[in-house]
Amino acid sequence: MIGERIQYYRKKKGLSQEELGVRLHLSRQTVSLWEKGQTLPTIDNLLRLREIFGTTLDELAEERVEESLERYEMTLSADELDRVKRRRIGRLYKVTLPSFFVWGLMTAVFLLLDASPLIVGFVLGALFVDLSLGLSRLFADARAVRGALEGLSENTFIYTLTSDELRVELVREGKAVKSIACPLTSLESGETVGTLTSFKVCGEELFVNKALLCEDSALKDYI
Repeated sequence: MIGERIQYYRKKKGLSQEELGVRLHLSRQTVSLWEKGQTLPTIDNLLRLREIFGTTLDELAEERVEESLERYEMTLSADELDRVKRRRIGRLYKVTLPSFFVWGLMTAVFLLLDASPLIVGFVLGALFVDLSLGLSRLFADARAVRGALEGLSENTFIYTLTSDELRVELVREGKAVKSIACPLTSLESGETVGTLTSFKVCGEELFVNKALLCEDSALKDYI
C-alpha cells in the first residue's frame, strides 16, 4: 500500500509525521491518514513526496514493504550504562594523569639538582599551566561522557533488521521520539562493555545488548 511506503520512506529519512507535514504544507493528521490507508495523497503530493524521499513514483506505489528479518526491543539498564560510563571516564584519567606525573618528576629532579630559581620557577609555572589545562579538559570530557549516556536508560530502542538495512526507533514514555535507518554496511562498531556493544548509526552512538540477539543474528557481523 502507498501508505506503508510513505511510512517506510519517512522513517528512513528520520522524519516525524509532523515534520513531513510541514515540508508538504499539510497537517500531521493528513500524513497519519495516508499511512493508515484511510486516505490517498493527490498526484501533486506524490510528486512532492518523491522529491523529499529521493525516490520514484513506482517505488512509492509498490505494494510490498520489505519484510523484516529480525526485530528487537531493548531497554538499557542504568547499571549497564554506568559500567560504560566508568570505563570511559577511567580511560580519560589514564590518558591525562601520566603527563602530570612527568612534570612532577621533572620538577623534583631540578630541585634535587639545586637548579637555579629561574629554571625551577619556569618548570613550576609550566606544571601549573599543564595541570590547570589538563584538569579542565579532563572534567569537560568527563561531563561530555556523562551527558551522552544520561537518559538513555529511559528510552526503549526498537531495532528492525532487513536484508541490507537497520532501522532504529527510539521510544520514550510510549511515544516515538526518533527514527533512524541506514545500510548495514555503514554501521561503525564501537566497544563492548559486559553485554552492551556500542555502534554508530548515521553518526549517532547507540547500544545493543548482544545477549538479547538471536544466535545467528546478522547484526553480529556488523557490530
